[in-house]
Amino acid sequence: TMRNFRVTSFFLIILAAGGVDANVEGKKQLKIYTIDLDAAPEERWRAVAEDHKDYIRALLDACDLIFEMENPSVVKQITQGIRLPSELVSEMKGIASVVGVPYERVLVGNLFYELSRFSNILTFSERACTSIVAQHSNGTIYHARNQDYPRLFAPLMVRVRFVQKGELVFTGTTFAGTVGIMTGMVANGFGVSIDARADQGNITQFVQAAAAGASVFPFITRQVLSSCANYADALSRFSTIPMISRGYLILSGINPGEGAVITRNASAEGTDVWSLPSASLPEAAGNSSQEWFRVETNYDHDALPPSTDDRRDPAVRAMEATGQENISLATLWSVLSTPPVFNKHTIHTDLLVSAWGEYRSYKRHVILAQQAP
Repeated sequence: TMRNFRVTSFFLIILAAGGVDANVEGKKQLKIYTIDLDAAPEERWRAVAEDHKDYIRALLDACDLIFEMENPSVVKQITQGIRLPSELVSEMKGIASVVGVPYERVLVGNLFYELSRFSNILTFSERACTSIVAQHSNGTIYHARNQDYPRLFAPLMVRVRFVQKGELVFTGTTFAGTVGIMTGMVANGFGVSIDARADQGNITQFVQAAAAGASVFPFITRQVLSSCANYADALSRFSTIPMISRGYLILSGINPGEGAVITRNASAEGTDVWSLPSASLPEAAGNSSQEWFRVETNYDHDALPPSTDDRRDPAVRAMEATGQENISLATLWSVLSTPPVFNKHTIHTDLLVSAWGEYRSYKRHVILAQQAP
């Protein structure tokens, strides 16, 4: 069929594409779009969807083949039973109108994280990530992350600025065709990134959680970025919001000690908060490993990562070699460029400091056609 042809061609382009050099020189930031919250929800993502509609359509075709082919009943149960905020539904319907597809197909694209749990085609390493929150010896909190995701998402990467009444509410990184946030920041407030966590839930639990109004993972970040102004409030919300599928949220603030890895189950039961010490002193004071930073990949921090996917230990060693007094966005870029922290699945790197409102999002492995200015 024509759809199969488009998807096959898309994957061939991806497989033939090279990657961006991991060196600092030649870094290219993502294109920035403004999402106006005062506009009608159906219109907010129009420019993003117009610029990426061919790639969005190809992604949705791929999702149809991956999820519908493997687990059509799961897709049907979740998409028909899920309860979502009407505002987000309207936004997705607006995207569907621009792309020229039914709303339900855009919804499936937005449920990629949740539905990928039931796929035998996608490997866990294709939706892995590395996030770091660190405190400089002067007290400044830094936050950085690599997103490792299927390469078909690479041409859809965008940076977005959400504004209301002409004022910036928050900024973040996401994928065209979706309405959630993968990494985000409230200036002078907090920053957050999300990492995948292997799930132990069954289909019935997923369907029941979706029908009960539990949140889609990337929607959680948007919800809290939209409604919280500071680290303490964000930490409380991220620790308790019901989720369809479990995961890790890495949080950074603006004051010394404001950094944590939140390990979440679908419910709030069993939430673990691995925080920076309230006073992270310079290394000269004798701090032990990770006392001034936290590294999260895709495994619980109190368990050993598997030997087949150990990005944590190389990242920790790189942080220790850098030193607390030398932490900056540039040195964090170097840490995140260290193999295997940087790997064939890494499609973008985000660097941020909420205290002074600096946010950068860079392309890594991308489709060649997308590299031109």
